[in-house]
Amino acid sequence: VEPPEENVADGHPSEPETSVEQRIKLLEREVDTTREALQQSNEELENSNDELQSLNEELRSTNEELQATNEELETSNEELQSTNEELISVNEELEVTASELRDRTSELTSVLENAPIAVLVMDTALQITQATYKARDRFGLRRPLSTPHISQCTLPDGFPALGPICLECLGTGLTDTREFTAGTDRVVLTCAPYFDTNGQIMGVTLCVSEYTGLAREMETILDSSQLLVIHRDANGEILRLSQQVAEMLGVDRHQAVGKNVADIMPRKAARRFLETTKEVLEKDSDEPIREESEVQFHEDAAPLWLSMERFRFRRGPEEAPSVISVGTNVTERRRATFQAQSRLRQLELLQDLAGIGYWSLDLVTQKVTWSEEVYRIHGEDPETYSPMLEEGIQFYHPDDVAHVTSCVENAISMNEPFDFQLRIVRRDGTMVPVAAKGIPIANEKGVVDQMIGVFREVEAHE
Repeated sequence: VEPPEENVADGHPSEPETSVEQRIKLLEREVDTTREALQQSNEELENSNDELQSLNEELRSTNEELQATNEELETSNEELQSTNEELISVNEELEVTASELRDRTSELTSVLENAPIAVLVMDTALQITQATYKARDRFGLRRPLSTPHISQCTLPDGFPALGPICLECLGTGLTDTREFTAGTDRVVLTCAPYFDTNGQIMGVTLCVSEYTGLAREMETILDSSQLLVIHRDANGEILRLSQQVAEMLGVDRHQAVGKNVADIMPRKAARRFLETTKEVLEKDSDEPIREESEVQFHEDAAPLWLSMERFRFRRGPEEAPSVISVGTNVTERRRATFQAQSRLRQLELLQDLAGIGYWSLDLVTQKVTWSEEVYRIHGEDPETYSPMLEEGIQFYHPDDVAHVTSCVENAISMNEPFDFQLRIVRRDGTMVPVAAKGIPIANEKGVVDQMIGVFREVEAHE
């Protein structure tokens, strides 16, 4: 191709030449634009590649998490299968337990209905849900039991109203025990709440224990016995007392019940009475307090000696304790003891004046009792020496032992007294001439089981 001819006349390139250059420039611009677009596309591709790589990494991480989750789900599925097996096992055990409970409930219901005491079971509305046969008969309930209210019970003579007792038990949540006399019977009535596993009161049970004839027997004892019996609360209010105590106080036995001891006793006696009541109630143990003391119930009457035992008594765990005193009038015994002691002192005085001692022998225990004069004659100390029969005989001279033994044996077998003058030998070798007399004492069967006698030191010329 030949180049275009130049326009020489005017010094400018020809028109075709200008058109080519423009096209070249246009192509260059297009190339530049294309290059820039390619670079931008390349950059976008690179960014897209980075994003794809990041997305790929995220997908890998998500895949790993999904795999871990799948493993956890498999583990959970195994645990659920194991739990399901355990639940099946527990369900089987519960079915067995439910069957046992049904059997046990039937047994308990049978025991409850056939118990030999009157028992009522009530809900919180005091509707009777269970009752023993004895309770149905005692309170006139129909059969079969149709949840009657406690107020529909027919009360035997002497019984208190049951509704208020049960309501109080529901309100306080405490067991209430009451004792009373109904006809010739002594009755103990116990009302106790029962609870669910959360400690909520579900109702109450009422138990009636009757001691047939006990009231009559107790009244006979309190009326006729020589026992001194007085039952009082912590404040000194008399709950029960025997006829002997009533006579000492100069009051009617039945009218004295409910009165305070301070109202029927002299001030000094009442004060001592309340002090001993407090001592019994404050003791750490239930052991009785025994005491023998002199009491004067009337200012113009002679004082009496009483031997008493005081016991703490509580009918129920929630009931306040009271005190029962039981004893006897030992005034005559005390007087006899005083007289015996006086006579003993007189005898000891005569012993000292006349130089005569006395002795006794218990053939059951072989124990010998000596007076102080007998101890002195033998040269023994009563604080350190306690003789027995064989030892006492061995104090005699060896030549006299056989004679003493024979006298004692004859007294025992023949119930004959003896009287002799022989010799004893003290531990220090001193020989002492003595005179002894003995009298055997037989029991109600005629058997000699004791001996008593006198003993004295004699002069050599006697």
